[in-house]
Formats: sequence, C-alpha cells, structure tokens
Amino acid sequence: MKKELDDLLKQALTPADEPNFWLNQRIINLVEEGDKIENRIFNLCAGKKRRKEEKNMDKIHRRVPAAALVAAVIGIGSITAYAGWRYLSTEKVAEKFGDQKLAEAFTGEDDVLINESQSFGGYSVTLLGIVSGKSLSQYERMSDGSVLDDRTYIVTALERADGTPMPDTSDDAYDIGAFFVSPLIKGYNPGLYNAVTMNGNSSEFAEDGILYRLTECDNIEIFADRGLYLCVSDGTFYNGDAYRYDEATGEITRNEGYEGLNALFDLPLDVSKANPQAAEEYLKGLGLD
Repeated sequence: MKKELDDLLKQALTPADEPNFWLNQRIINLVEEGDKIENRIFNLCAGKKRRKEEKNMDKIHRRVPAAALVAAVIGIGSITAYAGWRYLSTEKVAEKFGDQKLAEAFTGEDDVLINESQSFGGYSVTLLGIVSGKSLSQYERMSDGSVLDDRTYIVTALERADGTPMPDTSDDAYDIGAFFVSPLIKGYNPGLYNAVTMNGNSSEFAEDGILYRLTECDNIEIFADRGLYLCVSDGTFYNGDAYRYDEATGEITRNEGYEGLNALFDLPLDVSKANPQAAEEYLKGLGLD
C-alpha cells in the first residue's frame, strides 16, 4: 500500500507554481498529528489564523485516511509535501541517534525545514532540514580540550535512483567514506573551508533502503549574509573535480561534466542571524590563509 501511495504521489506532484513553503510544512505536521486536516487545510489556504478550539471538543486521535492525504497533497501540488511523506523527519532522525535534545531542537523555532531533492550520478539526495544554535545536543564535541557548544546540524537522505536499497551500516557493502556532506561558504575556497576544517562530524544509518546522515559542524549562521551552500558528493573529502570555484565572484557551482554525484544546495538561512565580526574572527582562528 505504501509503495502504491508513493507512486501516486510522485506522479501527481509536478506543480507549475511553487506553493508557500511554510504552508506545505504545516500541512505535513497536521497529517502527522492526525488532526482535522480538512478544516485546517481550508483555514491555512485562506490565510486565516487557526481558530480556537472549543474547550469541550473531543480530539481526534485516528490517522487521516490515505485517500484524504493523497487528495490534500495533490490539491496543494507540492514536492515538499511529498518529501515529508516519503522520508523520516529531522526530529525522527535525531531520535534514531538517541539525541532527544537535538530532536526537540529540530521542532523548535530555529529549525529550517527544506525538503529539496536533487539527482546526479545515479543517486537522489534530499536536504531535509537544518538547525543551528548553542547546546542543542546532549552529546558534547571537543576540540583541543574545549567543548564545541555552538553548532549547526544538517539532515540529508540519500538513495539510489534505480530503487536499489542503500546498504545498512552493519552490512559488508557499507562504506563509511562513500559520501561527503559539507556546508560551503561563498567567497572562500571550498577545498579549504568545509566541514573537515570546521570541526565537522557525521553519523548515519539506513532505513527502508534510504541512507540518512546527520552532519554537524561549527555554527555557520554567522556567514548567512555571505551565501552558503551544502555539497553532497561521492568520496571521503571535498571533491575538487565535482565542483567549480570562481575566485573572482566567490561563486561555487556544480561541474556539469562530472559524471558522479555532485549535488549542491543553497542553504536558506536567516540573514538577520549573520555576524560579520564573529565570522572574521572565526576564519582567522582557522589559520588557513
């Protein structure tokens, strides 16, 4: 049944116009909660505020029927809604690693849900979401004896384009260094400034043939006014053959002639959270000039 729904959703979701992102995400959340989706979707689409529920109204705890879900998603016409149905949420991914504190952060106001997919080199990569801040995880990271408490966490999902399941981390076919996931900063050489030099770390697991990766590094929100990317490529480290860096403009782009995996996403971080002074101090501290 799940496969049939996946096929139906994938065929139907080819919108001509991109709907409001936050509207899409709210609809996904309502589906997961099992609330009265028909009335809520109507109110959201009309741009009205959520009506106050009557004090004695009985809550509905049953899940929305599959047919209603399909109709709702098709009506909105959103790839984002499809991604929310297809993959684990960022919260669930954090829970899989036993990090309940981070899971709560992924449901907070600082969480940026994205659900954007790209397909290259026989793989499909979906950037699910990102959250940044201080003390978001219950697990400490150390560097030179100091605790790294101001971090960015990024969740991606990777699968084979032909549907062949990705190997589980316990399988012999699993290769921990098969893929490189890292934020990149516009205007700075990506071969030097990436997750490796920014105290990066990653964890991953496979479920239902999809490989989920949780990537973390020092907080990149301080660079939000400069422009940020996320690269997902094959290989253990940054792949200079997979991307192009223009020193004159600072732009980082995909190498269209590269035959392997070289996805590149724009990270839509809040520019108001940028801190140019802190960014300069951080870059100097890396000592990569």
